[in-house]
Formats: sequence, C-alpha cells, structure tokens
Amino acid sequence: MQRRFRASALAALVVSALLVPAALAAPVEVAHASGKLDRVSTVAAYSWWSGPLAASSASTGNVYFTAVTHQGKQRVYRVKNGRVDYVSVGNVTADDHSAPALSIWPGKPTIVVRTAHPGVMYVSTTRHLSKIKTGAASPFSKARKIPFGGLKTSYAQILRDGDRVVVLTRAGTAYDWYEVSSPDSGLTWTPPVRVLDAEGRQSYLLLRPSESDALRYHAVAYGHPKYGAENRIGYRELTFDDLWAGTVRDLRLGQFEEVVAAGDPNDDDPPAQHDLDGNVIIDANSLRLFDVVDVDGEPVVAYASWSVARSEVIYRLARRTEDGTWKRSTVAGAGGGFGAGSAKYVPGMLFDTRPDHDVVYYGYAAADASGWALASRSLEPGSTSEVIATSPRILARPQQLGDSRLLVQEIANYVTYRNFRIGVSILQG
Repeated sequence: MQRRFRASALAALVVSALLVPAALAAPVEVAHASGKLDRVSTVAAYSWWSGPLAASSASTGNVYFTAVTHQGKQRVYRVKNGRVDYVSVGNVTADDHSAPALSIWPGKPTIVVRTAHPGVMYVSTTRHLSKIKTGAASPFSKARKIPFGGLKTSYAQILRDGDRVVVLTRAGTAYDWYEVSSPDSGLTWTPPVRVLDAEGRQSYLLLRPSESDALRYHAVAYGHPKYGAENRIGYRELTFDDLWAGTVRDLRLGQFEEVVAAGDPNDDDPPAQHDLDGNVIIDANSLRLFDVVDVDGEPVVAYASWSVARSEVIYRLARRTEDGTWKRSTVAGAGGGFGAGSAKYVPGMLFDTRPDHDVVYYGYAAADASGWALASRSLEPGSTSEVIATSPRILARPQQLGDSRLLVQEIANYVTYRNFRIGVSILQG
C-alpha cells in the first residue's frame, strides 16, 4: 500500500464535559519505543474544526502552533531548541473551540485567522515568525476584520495556494458553513458564500487535500452526535479552484455520498455490520468524525461510533472501494469515552500525513482506569497497535508537525469547553 500526502493534518473533536483530577501535576516525560513527551505549555487548548493548528520548519526544526488559554488568550507559540515563546493575537471568552488557524507558506506571509465561539473573525499576518518572543511586541500585523455580513462565526479552516487563500467557517444561528477568498494573502476578501446549507442542524465540515493533487479536496460532513440515530457522515470531492471562484454553493448533506449512518439508539441489538476481514462489529448508535485521507487513490474516513445500550465507543475506518462502496473496519476500542450526555467524547484519531506512512494514531483510556495512552496502528488489515505514549492525563487531539513528531494535548481537568486545564506536549519521534 503506497500513500503520498500533500498537506498537514488537522483533526476534529469538540469536548463538552469531563471531570478528572483538578490540579495539573508536574510535567511528565514518558519513554516509549522512539521518543518522549515534552511539555511545552500548561495552559494551551485547541479543538478539531479549526486548522491548520501546528507546523514545523524543515530547515530549523522549530515548532509553531496555536492555542487558546483557560483565560481566553489566543496565542501563537514557537518552540526552538527546547525554549517556548508565544505572542497573543486576541482575547475571547475562554473556550477551547477558539484556537486560531495558522498557515505558513514558503516565501509568503504567515497568516493567522481567529474568531470566538461564536464571534467576529479577524486576520493578522507576519513575515517574521522568528520574532515571536514572550513579553516582546507581536510581529503580527494589526488585526483586520473579515466581513461576514453581521453573521457570527465559529472555527476557521485555511486552504491555500500561495497568495490565494480560502477560509471556511461555520456562521450564523442556522449552523451553515461559508467561505471567503483572498487573492493577496489576507489583505482583501470576497463577500461570503454559503458552501453548506445545514438545514438548521448543528453541522461540521472538514476538508483535506488529495494525495495526487493538492488543489483537490476530500470533504466530509456530518451533524452533531446529539442527533443519534439520525446522524450520518457524508463525503464528496471539492476543488480549491471551485471554492476560490465561489461556485460551490448551498450544498446539503443529502448531496454527499453516505459513508456511514448511525443506528437506532433504542435498539439493544443493532443490525450487524462486518469489517474488512468479515468479522461482525457493532452498529453505530451515533457518530463522531475525526479525519479523512486517501489511500491508493480512494478516501478513508476515521470516525468513532458507539452503542448507547452497551456504553461502547469504537474507533473505526471507512474505506471507499474501487466499485464505489464503503467498507467499514474496527481499529480499536476507545475505553468508553468521556463526557456527559449524547456527545460521547473520545481523545480522537489522526492519520499520519508523511509519504509511505500508512498509520492512524488514536488515544484511549486504559482498561484498568490507570491512565491514558496514545497508540499507532498500520492501515493494513490484520495489523496490531503499538502504544507510543502513556500519561495519567488524557492524551487527546493529536496534531502532526510534518515530521516524526506529534503535538498532543494532556487534559488534566475538563468540566466544560469553557472550564478546563489543558497542557500541550510534543511527542518526540
């Protein structure tokens, strides 16, 4: 199996309620097969639906990432030779959905797009990332408002081709998704265009570039897990040029290919499904979407499903075959998940975006409740998982840095998405 990725991965999880020990313990350094966890912040949080959130420099090894603190400070961080510096680019009500998106492009201005949850969207740029230093003046330009006709926005996904920039966001009380475009690295913007008509349902949209064409995107969409049996994950292809031109308009989920649909949450014995090896697996009572890539020219979607009756949360993959059908397979259990109500939050999944690395990462709770782990597993059927890090805190929302390292959240306390204590570590490769 050969795979060639052309983009940074960002992933997607919205957490609402978790109670674990209230105080952050001392930084943890966990040895594993090829590295360790290095704590780089004790007050940084981010969520899934904005991005890119992190990147590294191939020439210097410096790491850059964005986050929002438990006090609502929106920051851009730089990690250089073990030293951590940051500058603040905005202030919002504390909310882990409000981490900015960060786009770094060789020879072009670095772009930061930020908003609240919900709020007004702003853009700032810089050509001097090396000047990020705690306590010093910010190298980013004065924030400029991106107009959305009075609609408040949540999340920002940056798609880019040099100076051409497209930003996707959810806007308004109807949960629709819009895009705006800039021809000049964020100096000017087109009026917003509605890309996804959510039909009044709380919706999420995620785009990832194709392995063969960085301007062709895999788009996956679904509704909030609270919709239970009515929920489904849909897929379709979109192109950067069509989004850039504003010709992608008013799509509905019914116009997407159905990847997977949730089962009946009132049914104690959901209809059986089978994985790629023919084994019976439990049908979904609800769903949570994480990531999408393509393998051998076909899309693969990472998601979690669970049975309400059994309180089982399962990480799964859905692969589209050459005949256009979707085949589902089980990766691993998530250890039951966390959070209250219908959301069923779990640490999440992430595909490795490096060439010839057919791997999915996922976090889970230890079966004996002794802690949390991050594991990797090959996408080849019949493969086994390797634990790559453990912690007494929840290891969640992994982000790839473009090399062998991962950015990982260590969640020490999570009451709501506005009341949390979260640290960020770099998992060394």
